[in-house]
Amino acid sequence: MRHLIATLILLALATTAIPTRVIHAGEGKKKQPPSADDKSYSGKVSVQKSGDGKLTAVKIIVDSVVYNVTLDDIGTQLGKQYEGITAEVQGTVTDKKGEKWITVTHLGAVPEKKKKKK
Repeated sequence: MRHLIATLILLALATTAIPTRVIHAGEGKKKQPPSADDKSYSGKVSVQKSGDGKLTAVKIIVDSVVYNVTLDDIGTQLGKQYEGITAEVQGTVTDKKGEKWITVTHLGAVPEKKKKKK
């Protein structure tokens, strides 16, 4: 009888436990397939932050051309995860008041090339 009660208590605890998990930016949302206007760009990610450390601007520099990044979920993720390193992004570029803006639809890090030993 004790064994049955102990088993029931353990079963009740196991089924009522609330699972917890950290959700990263963009996780759980359906990824949009790239549109015909999306193009790939590879460049160094630069960020600007406010005095209290909040992300205020993200840029990607590709062959000396500066692209301002739209700060939606993916654009913010780009700034937080790839600051100071080269990233490859796919997205749609628009021209706003003489500046190039990119809305990123996909991002990834570019592996650094290994130096050859002499």
